[in-house]
Parts: sequence; structure tokens; C-alpha cells
Amino acid sequence: MIVGLVLVLLATFFQGTFLLPMALTRKWAWEHSWAVFSLFAMWLLNWTLAWALLPDPWRLYASIPRSDLLLLILFGAAWGCGAVLFGLGMDKLGLTLGYPLIMGLNAAAGALVPLLWFGRGDLLSPRSLFIISGTAVALAGIVLCSIAGAARSRPAQAVKGARPAFASGLAIGVAAGCLSCLPNIGLTFAAGVLSTARAMGASAAQAGNAVWAVFFTVAGVVNLAYCALRMVRNRNFHFFAAPGSLRNLGLGAIMSLMWIGSFYCYGAGAARLGVWGPVAGWPILMCGSIGVGVLWGLWKGEWKNAPARAGRLLGAGLLLINGRISRRALGRYRALRWFFSGVLAQVDLLLAQSEDMRQRWIRIGAPPDNVRAAGNLKYDFQPREAAPESPVRRFVERLQPRAIWIAASTMPPAAAGDPDEDVAVIAAFQQVSTCQPALL
Repeated sequence: MIVGLVLVLLATFFQGTFLLPMALTRKWAWEHSWAVFSLFAMWLLNWTLAWALLPDPWRLYASIPRSDLLLLILFGAAWGCGAVLFGLGMDKLGLTLGYPLIMGLNAAAGALVPLLWFGRGDLLSPRSLFIISGTAVALAGIVLCSIAGAARSRPAQAVKGARPAFASGLAIGVAAGCLSCLPNIGLTFAAGVLSTARAMGASAAQAGNAVWAVFFTVAGVVNLAYCALRMVRNRNFHFFAAPGSLRNLGLGAIMSLMWIGSFYCYGAGAARLGVWGPVAGWPILMCGSIGVGVLWGLWKGEWKNAPARAGRLLGAGLLLINGRISRRALGRYRALRWFFSGVLAQVDLLLAQSEDMRQRWIRIGAPPDNVRAAGNLKYDFQPREAAPESPVRRFVERLQPRAIWIAASTMPPAAAGDPDEDVAVIAAFQQVSTCQPALL
């Protein structure tokens, strides 16, 4: 499970960063960058990975029932429309506002649909209520970010006197967010494809690639067709021959690698998370990428001249608590001070664990007036005394041990050859208890 979580977190970074190279292209319109991205990511890299990771893809797809393939194609086409809207929405709204809006809706729909479909009889369980509550918090954050975006756009509208573009960007973003969750939903409904891939020799972690290959190929058709239509309408095919196009192609390749890598890392990570994969893995991916995308947008200065009220609304989700930087990691953070100083300047309040930690945050670029030493929140609580009728309390009182040894959060083997932590703890306890007979 730990490996699965690490893969999902790596996918989170890739997903939140992949649009950054697009902002660095020169002398290209949106449709040129998006067409290169669609060609590289959804076709070339997609099938390169499919051939490298799947056993005999042609025979595999010939063995899959037509109804399962048709369902994937329909999901892929719908998601392709969502990908177009995603690109347009991010272009209109920017990283700082576009990511919370689109990815927040993406996470909410991508988590709720599998939960409602597969867990209809279990909606009142603690796990389901936890996911539903988290989705509600995410939607509240989306509303705040949308209000902040509206507040940011008003001064520009007053100066230019133009019809606000924010409303159209918001509508595009909402539609993109609802359609962009289809990869997770498609993976959830692709049980037949996954079982066929595993039966032909694909590992559980790689079987999801059989879904991505078809899904993204169909989506690539939709995206490339839309980009070509825009180039015809705008008569700007010749931009591909503009100076700097080779550099732009390289940026498009980097963008594509991060994007396709995010889905393949997520597929492998979700498989290792078991039943928590589609329900919890997807919100982690989407909500984490929101944070990464917002930080890149702040670093780019998208909200540098925004009104104070808009900044306060956006910053409601950027309060940092229990802040800690280890002495070992401080040097690496200081090497990236050029990045962190811009990002941390946007945080309204940073609560560090100690005065020493406060100074470390300041050394990597945090404004001193915004950083306070607030203590370690893990210790800021009073544990409740066990009730007299508690079975645990009665058990301890009956044994009267001198000391109690607690081994918490032990993990079973994640893969073949890994140690079983329970076995290691029991063996260590047996050795220690020979010289500490009253140890529990």
C-alpha cells in the first residue's frame, strides 16, 4: 500500500505541473500547443507505453468483448471533449483559479460516482461518510475560489469596459471538471478489460494500461480534430514554421511526458491500493494536483495585482499549519528559495512548530510577519481517561505491568520478500521480555 500511495503522489506532482511548459511556448496560439500535446501524449507516448507494458496488445484487444470496448470508446470520446474544455478553461482562468475549479469538480465526481454505483448499500458507513464529507469540503473550496476569481476580474473589466470573460471561463471550467473525471469512472467500469489483461499475463499494476491505451487514443482524435478546426478558422497553420518552433516542440514533449506519466503512475498506484484505489486514490490525485497547480500559478504571479479581497478569498485554502522543515532538508529548500519565496508570499498565515522552525521557513523565503511559532499541534490536546468499564482498562489493571510497549501502525508485507512488521515486533518483544518480565 505504501508503494501505491507513493505512485499516486508522484502522479499528483506530474498532473499539477504538466501545463507549466505550455505557458513558456512562444509565437504559438493555444491550438498549436494543444495539438502537439495531444499528438505526443495521447497517441505516440500512449502506444509506446502500451507496447512496452502490455503482453501482445493486438491479441489482447481481440479477446475483449465488443461491448466493453464500445463502452471505453464512448468514455474516451466524452473525456476527449472534457480535455478540450480543460485546455480552454485553463487558458481563460489560469493555473491558480482553473486548477481548483476543474480539478475540484473532477475529484468530487470521480470519487462520488464509483461510491454511489458500487456502494449503494453502504453509504452510511464511516468510510462512505468520510468521502462524502471530504467532497463537500472540496466543493465549498471551489465556490470560494470561484468568488475570488470573480473579484479578481472586476477591476480589469472596469478598466477595459469589455464584457467579462470570467463568466465564460467559469462555464467552460465547470463543464471540463464534470467530464474530466471519466478516466477514473472508465477504469472503474472496465472490469472486463482489466480481467482479460491479467489473464493474458499483465500484472495487476499494469492491467490498467489496457484501458488508457484505448481511452486516450479516442480522446486524441477529438482533441486533434478540434485543434485542426481552430487552425483552419484562424488560418494560422503557418505558426508551426515560426522561429522557436523546435523549442516549443520540446516543451510539448515535456508536457506530454508528465501528463501521460501521471495516469500510468496513478493506474499502477491505484491497483496497489486495492479497494481504496478508485474511491480514495482519485481524490488524492486531483486534490493534490490542485495544490501543485495553485503553487505554480502563484509563482508565475497570476494574482500579483489582484484586489486584496480576492487574495483573501483565494488564500482561505492556503493556510499552512504545523509547519516543519528538518535540518537535513533545509539546504535543499534554500536552493529553491527563488521558487518558495514567491509561493510563500501568498500564504496569509504560516504556523510553525517552534521558533527554530519559524526561522527555517523565513530562510527559505517566507515573509517574517506571516510566520508564527504556534507549537506542535500533535501535542496540543488532552487525552481522555479511559472509562472505568473499558475492557482495555480492566485488562491493564488486572495485569499490573511495569511498562506497556505499543507497536502502532505495523504493516504487512507490501510485496514478496518484504518483512512482516508484526513478526519483527513479536520477535523483539520476546527478547526484551526476558529481562523485563513485567512488560506488557
